[in-house]
Amino acid sequence: MTSHRTRVASGESQIFYGVLLVALAATFSRHHFVSWDGPAHVASATGLTRYRGAVSEVFVRDFFPVPNLAAHALNSALLTVWPAPVVDRIVAATSVTAFASSARFFLVRSSPQSGSRLSFIALALAFGWFVHGGQYSFLLGAACSFLHAALFCHRRPNRGRKALAAESSLIVLAYCCHLVAFGVIVVMKTMETINQLTRTPRPTMLTVARRWAVVAPAAMLAVAYLTQRSPGGATRDPLRKLAIDAATLRNVATAFSTRREILAIAPLVLCVGGLALIGIRHLGSLARPNNRASTITWTALGLAVLYWAAPSNVAGGGFLSSRLLVMLIVFTSAAVATTGSPIVTSTIAALSVASIVTLTVIRQDEYAAFDRDVAELLETAAWVDSDDVVLTLMLCAESSPSCTSTTATAIRPLAHASGLIAAQTYAADLSLYEAHFPYFPLRFDKQTSANELLTEPAADIYETPPPVSLLQYEQRSDVEIDVVVLWGAETMTPSDRSNDRVEALFNELDAGYRKVFVSSNNHATVFHRIATSTTP
Repeated sequence: MTSHRTRVASGESQIFYGVLLVALAATFSRHHFVSWDGPAHVASATGLTRYRGAVSEVFVRDFFPVPNLAAHALNSALLTVWPAPVVDRIVAATSVTAFASSARFFLVRSSPQSGSRLSFIALALAFGWFVHGGQYSFLLGAACSFLHAALFCHRRPNRGRKALAAESSLIVLAYCCHLVAFGVIVVMKTMETINQLTRTPRPTMLTVARRWAVVAPAAMLAVAYLTQRSPGGATRDPLRKLAIDAATLRNVATAFSTRREILAIAPLVLCVGGLALIGIRHLGSLARPNNRASTITWTALGLAVLYWAAPSNVAGGGFLSSRLLVMLIVFTSAAVATTGSPIVTSTIAALSVASIVTLTVIRQDEYAAFDRDVAELLETAAWVDSDDVVLTLMLCAESSPSCTSTTATAIRPLAHASGLIAAQTYAADLSLYEAHFPYFPLRFDKQTSANELLTEPAADIYETPPPVSLLQYEQRSDVEIDVVVLWGAETMTPSDRSNDRVEALFNELDAGYRKVFVSSNNHATVFHRIATSTTP
């Protein structure tokens, strides 16, 4: 019997990693990985390591250990060896592999048989919205959370110093990857403490203090970050939207939100729904303090409460609800792993594999189309010098059929693709969205902030078309914009061209710039600033 179980477990492991390798090869086979924020990450990492010229004029560096620092450090190290498109794919693939593998490790530790089968859900989550959204830091942070849960959740509290140091280091790494990952560990520690306090005999305060001492270094970093670098305002989605998102997984498992893709995640939706029903049915037994899965169960309940009660977005972004939903699914899987029957867990594994394989196949058309568009945008890099200040603007959105080679609504693959131009040329990219937020290490100086100085109050340069004034920025910042790259200028319809924002932009370009290049498919146009002569 033991030999049979070992063979089954080994076979499931081979299938898991076989599917992972196939999905990795199919997802990252193109020269450019289609993601939303990925190019901005390599641009920021390039600016950190080559901080000179125009980059030092526009940006400031901050090496305080903010969340997201770990992924930026990885990008910076890899950029010394490989070009930006390759580095983006390596970091994305590493994030996916770390997330899926650590989730499997966590689930197998919870229950070797059922957890092994339920871990296939992690594959569909790993290749879902977050990697295509360029949220590599979150995926790496989630991996740290899963490793922490697997390694330390059931350990005795009076461990040796080496074990405590290892746990504390892992928590600090989780914080340096993403604040949500650290928050999940705090939730789990809280539930673990409550669990201990409800048992008899009750633990001493020294035992509780030792349990929380490992969190202290990361907690101090988090407090310092939150007090010195306020992340800004927060918004909360309506309950109806949260319910739809949870029921459809549209902000978790999709990448482009095409009709075929939405149909392909239906098996995954059924799997997650089945897990929720199993968890509700066995909640009473799972939540008992003497149950080995109780801490994980209470952590899942805590994440469920946060999903419905916490802000959905912080500092103008964050996708906090979607992040919590991903963590909730994995922790729920670990909690119910001991209760699922072989038939149910095998069915969930099969449906999960069917979902990820189908998703990988049907996304190939979008991968190919957007890869061509990114390559076309990068044709403009030949017209950018290393000491230039560059502004890249999208005059149309990826949801418009005339704007790109294909459409996307869940992500915007070209919105920050100009980061690859900056990483290749070492120019200063005014379109670098990361530079507006306190949780990234390369930021705009107060006197050079593009979103504040290029636009009027409450406007956003990432709108399409963007409400910008080149002359206004130069007057306010005393920084000259050397190169302007427009996407969609040559392919716009006459009605689109008559837009007030577009007319104002072209009037400024006509007055101070000259057109020097149009890309192969007429999507990208380069304008150089006209040098002004001075009379002595």
